[in-house]
Order: sequence, then structure tokens, then C-alpha cells
Amino acid sequence: VQKGKELGINVEPEVSKYLAELQLQSKLVEPEKFQAYVREQTGMPFEDFKSDVRNNMLTQRVVRQEVGRLITIPRAELEKYYNEHKAEFVREDRVFLRQILVSTEGKDAAGIAAAEKKARSLSDRARKGEKFHELAKQHSDDAATKDNYGELGGFKRGELNKQVEDVVFDQERGFVTDPIRVTAGFIILKVEEKHKAG
Repeated sequence: VQKGKELGINVEPEVSKYLAELQLQSKLVEPEKFQAYVREQTGMPFEDFKSDVRNNMLTQRVVRQEVGRLITIPRAELEKYYNEHKAEFVREDRVFLRQILVSTEGKDAAGIAAAEKKARSLSDRARKGEKFHELAKQHSDDAATKDNYGELGGFKRGELNKQVEDVVFDQERGFVTDPIRVTAGFIILKVEEKHKAG
């Protein structure tokens, strides 16, 4: 960890992405509930868990950078390994998403209606060509992903909430959803990338 700091290695984007993926898998949109879930699962305060994740990622990056670059493996060995482990290199269907959350926390009926109107407007703007990642940075109410331009990472079938999976999984890259009602408000998703099995 100390060496990583000396080298000025920044893993914050990876930490944010990892936590965002974890939050989506937990199906807990509200930050407080997600943090309580992490406390329950790990037995440590959320900030300590986040610090552990950061230190582990920093350690891995230092090992890759400082040790990995010194290792060279002959091509024949690589091919032999690949041929003996082909099943491990089969890629599953995966969809990569960004999101914008328009929160309805603590809002009355009029506030919820205004939030839905705002969400529809953001969805329309994204479909008309405005950059989704910039809209997420400026307008999303999701603290876990906002600073990472709404990036959620990649998901295999079965890892997403069924309601969300049904909407996004078979769409092509660039697809933007209508607002989807969730507990915390309205989410708009963009299919950032699509990997087909193979």
C-alpha cells in the first residue's frame, strides 16, 4: 500500500465501480440501506470495508506493475496453457451499464410526479444525442456512481434485478431506457457495451 502511494497509483475509479456493482447486485438502491447491508455481511463499518477494498486493489496494482512486468512467458507455454484450459476462456453474455437516478426520497405525490417528469426529460435528452455520462455526472442522485459518470460495470444474466434485466439484456449498445420505477426513485439506464457469448 505504501509503495502504491509512493508511485501515485489511483484506484478510486475501480473502488467506486466495484461498490456500485455490489450495490446493484444487492438490489438496495438507497445508500444507507446498502451500507447497513455491507455492515451485516462483513461485520465492519462501511468506511473500513471501503478502505480494505481500496488497499487490496492498490496492492494488486503494485504487484502487477512492479512484479508482473519483469515476468516473460514464452509463447509456446501460453498456447499450451490455453489449449489445456479452453473452457476457462469462454465468454458469457454480459451487458455493461451506466445509470442516472432521480430520487423520490422524502417526496410527496407532487414531488414524485416532478421527479418522474425530470427522469423522462433526461431519458429524452440522452436519446437525442446528449452524452449520457455527462448527464449522469450533472443530474444523478446516486452518490455511489455519480462521480464515476454513472458507470455500473458489467453483469451476466441473473445478476441484475429481473425487472431491469428484462429491459436491457437483449438491447444493443447505445440503448437508453425509459425511466424505471425503483424503491429510491426513477432510474434511467444506458447499455454502454454488450458482449455476446463466445
